[in-house]
Amino acid sequence: MADNKQIFQHFSQEDKDFIVQMTDLLERVEERYTFELTRFLNPHQMKIVESLANRYGLQSFSSLVLANTEMGRMLLAPEYYQLEKTDFDIALLAIDYPSKFHDLSHGKILGTLLYQLGIERTVFGDILLNQDCAQIFVDAKFAQFFIDNIEKIGKIPVELRQIPLSEKISDEKKVVTKEILVSSMRLDQLISNVWKMSRSNAVNLITKRMVKVNYSLKVRADFPLMLEDLVSVRGFGRFQLKYDDGLSKSGKHKVTVEIITSK
Repeated sequence: MADNKQIFQHFSQEDKDFIVQMTDLLERVEERYTFELTRFLNPHQMKIVESLANRYGLQSFSSLVLANTEMGRMLLAPEYYQLEKTDFDIALLAIDYPSKFHDLSHGKILGTLLYQLGIERTVFGDILLNQDCAQIFVDAKFAQFFIDNIEKIGKIPVELRQIPLSEKISDEKKVVTKEILVSSMRLDQLISNVWKMSRSNAVNLITKRMVKVNYSLKVRADFPLMLEDLVSVRGFGRFQLKYDDGLSKSGKHKVTVEIITSK
């Protein structure tokens, strides 16, 4: 059993609750000497779990070996365990809908699952959209629940069916490049300039815990951004800091960002 006080020293305060949950899971693996599965995690959380498993001397496997996705499940196991990919307990569901007459979006699908059906975000993973196709990764134990209970997304009639993981589509995203001038590389400065909002509004979003950098929650408005950092703001979208072209004559940073929006 690892020392939690020593573990916390290596991670941010924002991750503390998650670390407590994962150490409980790891201790169950130690006590029962069998594997355990996490819920769906983002890339930042998966890195934490891998680090924690190493500290406990346990094996960790990612469901990304099944499919190249953003979110995934981690399998935690004793030394004797040999990976069986079916143990990840993940199902891929196709969302059939009349694409000639309607458009689905990530937001519509997510809203239906979270707010209409009350499904926890950790029960399902990536939502994929590509032209007239839509898919979703789910915890296999809940696959039938999804199929039986999701008949509409918004006002659009839909039918869900399970398909092989090999039929996964690529997610279609729109990327817009934008050049901006900022007085510093602070998180609030970049957010306010990318989405043309006041700095106080940007600070408000950060303090309300609506902003993540590289999938990690940030609550400091003055958090310094670096090249390749991925910033996500709930309700607005994502952007990635791509280039710093030096200082302008007025002493401001000339930076290039890519604003990423899903279908």
